[in-house]
This record gives sequence, C-alpha cells and structure tokens, in this order.
Amino acid sequence: MKVFCPTHKRRFTTDAVTPIVCEREGGHVLGSAPNDPATKNLWAYCCNCANFIPLNPSGVADGSCPVCDREITGRFLCEHCRTLSFESSESAKNKEFRLTEDGVPKPYCAGCLKSTKSKLRDHECESFAASYKTPRDTCPFCAETLAAPPSFPSSVSKLIEDIQESISPLEFDAESNQLHESRSGNYVFVSPTRNSSFSMVIPKAPRFNTRRDYYDTYQELFNCDNPIPGEVIILAPAMVEKSENGWTLREPGNIEVNPDSGSKVAAATIKCASCGAFGSRGRAFCKRCGSAMNQVEPASAATPGYSDQAVETFHANIGASGHSPTLTAAPAPSTSQTDVVPPSDTSKPKPNAGVRIGLGVAAGVVFLIVIIVVAATMSGSSVEGKLDNAITKRNLFGSSSDNAYALYYQLKNSGASEETMKRYREKLTPVLTTHGEQLINGLMQLGYDEPDASEWQDAAKNLDWAAELNPGNSSMAARAAYCNGRVAFLQKRYDQALTPWTRAADLDKSWVLPVNGIGMVYTSKRDFGTARSYFFQALQRDSNWPFPYENIGNAYWEEKDFGHAKEFYQKALEKAPNWAKPHYHLAYMALDAKDYPTAVTEFDAALDSNAKGLKGVEVSHAQRDREKAQRLSGR
Repeated sequence: MKVFCPTHKRRFTTDAVTPIVCEREGGHVLGSAPNDPATKNLWAYCCNCANFIPLNPSGVADGSCPVCDREITGRFLCEHCRTLSFESSESAKNKEFRLTEDGVPKPYCAGCLKSTKSKLRDHECESFAASYKTPRDTCPFCAETLAAPPSFPSSVSKLIEDIQESISPLEFDAESNQLHESRSGNYVFVSPTRNSSFSMVIPKAPRFNTRRDYYDTYQELFNCDNPIPGEVIILAPAMVEKSENGWTLREPGNIEVNPDSGSKVAAATIKCASCGAFGSRGRAFCKRCGSAMNQVEPASAATPGYSDQAVETFHANIGASGHSPTLTAAPAPSTSQTDVVPPSDTSKPKPNAGVRIGLGVAAGVVFLIVIIVVAATMSGSSVEGKLDNAITKRNLFGSSSDNAYALYYQLKNSGASEETMKRYREKLTPVLTTHGEQLINGLMQLGYDEPDASEWQDAAKNLDWAAELNPGNSSMAARAAYCNGRVAFLQKRYDQALTPWTRAADLDKSWVLPVNGIGMVYTSKRDFGTARSYFFQALQRDSNWPFPYENIGNAYWEEKDFGHAKEFYQKALEKAPNWAKPHYHLAYMALDAKDYPTAVTEFDAALDSNAKGLKGVEVSHAQRDREKAQRLSGR
C-alpha cells in the first residue's frame, strides 16, 4: 500500500502489516493497517493518487487531497473497516478503486477489499466539516447516531427493508422464556435503539395467511386484536433485554392485520379515521385510541343533472333572499314528454300545446327544487339542533348516532357551509380541551392527586378531536399527544409512551412536561443516565419548575451518588420550599449517614402541615422513622 505521512510530507510504499510506520529515520507509528479488524484509527484513501493518509478523528476534513491536490467531491466511509475513500472531479486514468455517482466504492473498498450491499446514509458532519455517505449507524467524528429509530405503526415488510443491514432471525423458547439466534427463527432482532437499554423484536412474517399463523407462532410475544389473513402491521415492537443465554422478553408487543382488499374479512372491517386502526364494522369505538368508529359515510360526489334554466330559476326565486342552502342529491321522478301528451288525436297537436308542456315541465322542475331545498334545509336544521343538544349535554362520543362526533361529520358531509362548520368548531373546541387542560395543569402542581388512566384516555380522545378540528394549532396537538402518552405510562407500557411524548416535545419546543415525561420513562427502565439527560433538557425549557430537580436527585439517589442527589434536592427546595418530597429524601439520606439531628429536622419539614406532596404510606413511614431518628439523636 502507498502511504502518505502528513507530519513529514513523505510518501512511501509498505506491506499492509500492522502497525504502519513512517519510513523516515526514527519513524513513528501512523496507525494500524486499514484491513486490521482491531484497528481503532481512521484512514483516508484517495481514489486518484491511490495513497492512504491517516485521519485525525478530532480534526476537520481537507478540501483537496493532501498528496495530489485534487479537489474532493465525494466521500464514502466503509462499514467493514475505518477507511474514508474520497473522489475528485479530475479523475485519473486507470484507477484501481473509484466511487460511483451513487457514492459506492467499486469494485470494493480499498481498505478491506469488501463491497457494501447496505443502504447508504448521507451525513453532514459539523465536527468533521464535511459530508459523506456511509452505511454505518454512528459517525466516528461526532458520535452522532445516523440510523433513524424505527417509527411505528409500520408494516413488517417496510421495517425489514429499512433496517435490513442490522437484523438477525431469532427463535422463541417458551419454556425458558428466552429468544435465541436461529436462521429459521420466526422473529427478527433489531439492534438497541438510541437512548435505550433494550432491543426490539418484530415478527418475521410480513403477512398472515390464516389465523393459525398468529396463534401457533406469535401469540407469546405479541398481542393482536384481529388475527386475520392480511398484511401484518407493527403497532409496538416487543422489547427484550440481553441475558446470558440470549434475550429475555421484558414487554410484549402489539400488532394488527390490514386485511386483504376485496376479501370478505375486509368487507366486514372499518378503519379508524383518527389513528388508522382496524376494527369490525359493528364496533362503536376504536380499541386503540377510543375514537368513535360509527362515522357517517361521505355523501356521494354525484351531482343531480339540473338544467341551466332550473338553476337560474332557483337563484331567482330562492337565492335572492341571501340564504344559499346546499342541495342534497336526490333521485328525480321519471318524467317524459309522452307523459303529458293528451290521449286524444295525437296526429293533430292542439294550439300552443308545446308551450303548455314546456311551462308545465319548468314549473315541475322549480317545484321539485323548492321541495329539495326545503327538505335539505329542514334536514340541516334538524342535524344542527341535535348537534347543539349533544354539545350542551356533553354527549361527545357514544354508541348511538346522536353523539356530537357523529353529528358533526354528518353535518359536514351534508354540505354545510364553512361558516356553519367554523361556528361549531369554535363551540366544540373549549368543550373538548377543558378536561385535558385541567389534568395537565394539575400535574404541574405540588401534591396533585392524579386520576387513573381512564380519565387521561377520555381527555386524549377529546384533545385528538380538538386537534383535528384545529389542524394549525401545534400546541393543541402537543397536548393531545401528551395525554395519549400519559395513558401508556400509567398502564406501565413505558416504551409506547415514548412516541407520543417525543411528538409532543417536538410540536411544542417550549413545553417542559413531555420532556420530563420521557425522563420518567427512562427512570422506570432504570436507565438513569439517559433519564437525567432529559431532565436537564426539561430545565432548559423551564428552570423554575421544581420537578426536574427532584427527578435528577432521584436518579443520582438510585445510583448511590448521594452527594449529587443532595445538591439537586436542595435546588428543588429553592424553587418550592413547601414541597415535602425533597425533605423526605434528604431525611433518609441523613438517617443513612447517621446524622440524626438533620434527619429529624428534614422529617419535621416533610411532615409540616403546610408541606405538600407526601401520600399514603410515605406519611406513616416518615412519622415512624422520625421517631427513630429522634430517639437515636438523644433529643
């Protein structure tokens, strides 16, 4: 291999033997050879002058080759070795290696002589000050994760295609509750996601042909409400943890099946308009998000064939009032010219018969239009009256068709004016958002008694509809997503809470609650380092809210880093002096340290009548251990 030493500006040729040493007298080591599997150093390779140049991971990219001075126009970082090949616009002749227009090395990488079949990612690296293509998951210069985490829901076929370079088949052993590598396995292992200590497992089958495909193979690791023939959709992957003999299931996943179009199963299936989940047509509410499934089918797009004269007559007689009701398509009576021809001597038409016939038809058309308009107006008024009544009674969703959700879309599909629909959006929005805002605001307060998941689910359902009615309101959409995440969190479906909470944090980048919630998820998973990173992000959004300080203290406490834990408990108290929880933790820290006078003081503060936050057994424990600390202190 030809090597260039950037220190001595010297080129030399050497065997690819580790380590590579500069030929200059008293030569220094440039690094391990590129084809050494254990190499930690990086190499650059110029496809034009065929020289290898050692790269400094903390340095910045050259704009041109330091050897041949050609301008660099493309770079590729190999996934098998640590070689960054680069190409230039001034191409040399008879090159042994080159980069194609797609950025792939041909015939293979110069460093390891291996080709790539993986999907390439474009990475603009700020640390390296250059862009390059690579199949790698992580950038060696900035340590940024390049692979986007899988998003759900997703079909099995799409997900496997997206992550094809990092999958391996697994087989589940029900007796040991373990997954093991197996080429014939029915599951697919996905590498750990960013900021997670767990890995994902998904089904290998892209579709089910019979119900038994689910019950015989996938029932142990995945829940499925509709195990029918069709395409398999992953709602949430199964989460597994590495163990000594394989992987252990930590949380089962959820899948559903998109039935084959045109099948009898598909005909009996309806898709939720809110979240896209599938359910039987007889179902009133979506099992995934709780939205009403019994929506009114959209009105036909067909338009009655009214004549120009009829339309003009309609505008002249009805439209002049300023009220423009929408005509609903209706079948017109079957009428022909022969129906009005007198049965007597047809060979001799009577004087003015054609005029009388034409006037009769026109009058009939006008009369029919008036009837249709009146019927449509009465129908619209009837729906509006029912909708007003449903909103007043707070009958927002329900099994009957008289709920506000069904009536609103019935009115919309009937062709109601935008002004009418806007009026109902403005009327519905405060009704739909009030409960969720109360729950969210309460959660921010000290000592709040949080309701169970069912109340959050109701609030999420209402806010989802509110966000649908107000598509430009990102704050409202963020609160809807947060409530959905809160439901999953309270039901201990921690990984399923991450997606809506991440979406909420992205929709409202100033809102502290979803970022703090993500930290709570990682605390529950005992990934305390990741949890703290999110709690610190929460402080960047709102440095006056005391909860993240307490949560950071708890994370340090769990890691037995009591010095840092104490620091953040005290910071929480600076923001909320009457909060019992930090005093409670400081008391137990003092008790463990045998600092009994401090323990008594902190227990007294936690049990003070003005203190907020202690609940249930915490109060009895604090009272019991305060007496213990007081006794040991000799007071």
